[in-house]
Amino acid sequence: MRQMPWFKCYPSDFLGSKKVARMNTPMQGAYFRLLCFAWDDPDCSLPNDLQELRELAMWDNAWGDFGKVRACFTTHPDYPKRLQNTRLTREWLKAKEKQGKAHESAVARWYPKQTPPQSTTPVRKLADRELKGFSQLQDTLTTVADKHFPPV
Repeated sequence: MRQMPWFKCYPSDFLGSKKVARMNTPMQGAYFRLLCFAWDDPDCSLPNDLQELRELAMWDNAWGDFGKVRACFTTHPDYPKRLQNTRLTREWLKAKEKQGKAHESAVARWYPKQTPPQSTTPVRKLADRELKGFSQLQDTLTTVADKHFPPV
């Protein structure tokens, strides 16, 4: 399974986009397929090759000009031979950051660092302690009781 197998899709943002509003149904489907391929890429990008983009989008030339779909992607700032969708890349970076924090939290929870003991004084084992028998305890209680409550 991939690191991030799903992404948030905001229907109102998608349908409200002027670029998407100018596309016909096959163009919108091709655009969404390309968004999915970009999300699944390690850099959230696509190849900057028109023929390869058409193949990924399963584009049929009978559907019209592919230019409207291609216009939704810009050159990737770090990889000039790759394309990105600016909004998708922003969401991808947020998801990566959240994923990193969740991973750190899980590691801290399940693999806590070993903390050194608070004091270096050795703890006496039960066998090393002096144990008073019942008779010694009874003698001590009798002495205390006689001191505070003299016999009548």
